[in-house]
Amino acid sequence: MLSMQDGTEMACYDLPAQADMGENTFRWQQIQKLVLLKNLTNAIVLDEDGQVYRGNFKNGTTELLNAAQNGCSKILDISLDKTGTALRLLGIKDGYLELFKYDIENNSVLASEIWQSTEEANGGNAFMTESCDGSMIVVYDGDKQCTLIRTDHWGRQKELDIDNARNFQICFFDENRFLLGVDSQKVWLYDLEKERVVSSYSINDIKGYHLKLSADQHGGYFTLKEDGLYENLQTDEGIRREQSHIYFVDDSHQIINCRMKIWFIRIILLVMPAIRCIHFLTYTKKLSDYSR
Repeated sequence: MLSMQDGTEMACYDLPAQADMGENTFRWQQIQKLVLLKNLTNAIVLDEDGQVYRGNFKNGTTELLNAAQNGCSKILDISLDKTGTALRLLGIKDGYLELFKYDIENNSVLASEIWQSTEEANGGNAFMTESCDGSMIVVYDGDKQCTLIRTDHWGRQKELDIDNARNFQICFFDENRFLLGVDSQKVWLYDLEKERVVSSYSINDIKGYHLKLSADQHGGYFTLKEDGLYENLQTDEGIRREQSHIYFVDDSHQIINCRMKIWFIRIILLVMPAIRCIHFLTYTKKLSDYSR
């Protein structure tokens, strides 16, 4: 475990081998998500079967948290609230999505903070994403419905129209004023105040099998990491390639692909070599403005 501030090691534990865990069916290798608790010796762990455990790194034990399932057949995602004493969990119950809050210390679900979808959901693709201050959560049902929930009042919810996007990733952006998302055809920016998509950019030229969206929540820029497997026709072998596509968002909230900027500057350098320094300095300043 490393510090986010200076990268120093805060703690280190050796996990037990499966043979040493007796009849415990938990597999450390099958962790889907891990939420570290404040004491750095315990964590809440979600496994690939959708079961929630409390793990103790110090003694290598795990405990199934039945109460944290809240009757759900599978938990899809978990997150720790800002107090560090409660979890937010998204699960599937009788075909519907359910988002609820679980008190870790008292091992109980808070009945006043439960949200359930109005339509059946695709549990295989459903997910949630949370704003950096924990005030908002967006839940995607895995098919067509995207819901914004205010955590200070779980009854305040709103369905979002994301231009019929499907199978996408989404995160909060620019101090929680926007939602940034990517689907199979484009990246887009949704203004939460105007309640509409204000900018989009086609990614049809990206042929990677897997795309990973990563964004600075304070705004300015984001990246799409492309992880693809390609065939080398000369050797008849598969080649794995990873590359990152960088995008900037300008003051008018339009998405700009960094590759276009670089291509433009290269042309300028070839056509007008006498003023290449001026254009290079201008380009550098623009990048710093976008990245803030």
